[in-house]
Amino acid sequence: MTLAYFLLIILVYIVIIAFAVGAHFMPKKVVKGIMLAVYAAMLAGETVKQIVAFTAEGGYDLWMAPMHFSSTFYITVGFVLLGGKRLKHIGQSVLLVSGLMLFAMIAFSPYSIFGAEPEDIFKSADSIYGYFFHMAVILQLAVMIAGGEYKPKLYDPAIFAAFALVYGCIAVPFSIKTQLNFANILQFSALPFMDSIRENYGHAVYLIVYYLGVCAIGAAIIYVYYLLYRLFEKRKRRFRIN
Repeated sequence: MTLAYFLLIILVYIVIIAFAVGAHFMPKKVVKGIMLAVYAAMLAGETVKQIVAFTAEGGYDLWMAPMHFSSTFYITVGFVLLGGKRLKHIGQSVLLVSGLMLFAMIAFSPYSIFGAEPEDIFKSADSIYGYFFHMAVILQLAVMIAGGEYKPKLYDPAIFAAFALVYGCIAVPFSIKTQLNFANILQFSALPFMDSIRENYGHAVYLIVYYLGVCAIGAAIIYVYYLLYRLFEKRKRRFRIN
């Protein structure tokens, strides 16, 4: 573990978790205001990023297009903070899965998320933006979980699967047309067995296996959370009774 990894990831994770737990005891309006301010900063950062990309010499780089799966956090976080009852639950279901996946990927492979190792994050504008954006998402996730607002349902894996399918229907054609590897749609070099499937059975089979695998992971995350949530609620009720 390098010092940069400890300071920028482990320590920041600790601070985020501590804030999320503390926020549970703050007035809901104050917490909501803070989270809306963070979300507004996320949107402002994306706006600046797109303006810079459009005005760059040589024209717009399509890799900067909001076709990465991370771009869906603008939607899910927006649903959680601003949506009605149904949209809020959709946003919570998807944010739980994609946010925890992001949490793990940052912890185990920060380069795959930030495009730079921890010690190099502040050497380019893109990696700086990516760092603060993704940590803002982790903050939104932590506050959602600590606040206990997300009440998981048994059908929530279907919500995540539908969301991932809609994203795929948009991102897959775009990725194939541009030959840009958004969300590992073209190849998955980090997982050799996935590329073996693509090479041996074709791209369509690769995408189907990829989608089903992501949905299976999503279902596992939601159901584990569901069991933990019910256990926590049961113990909380017993504590109140006693």
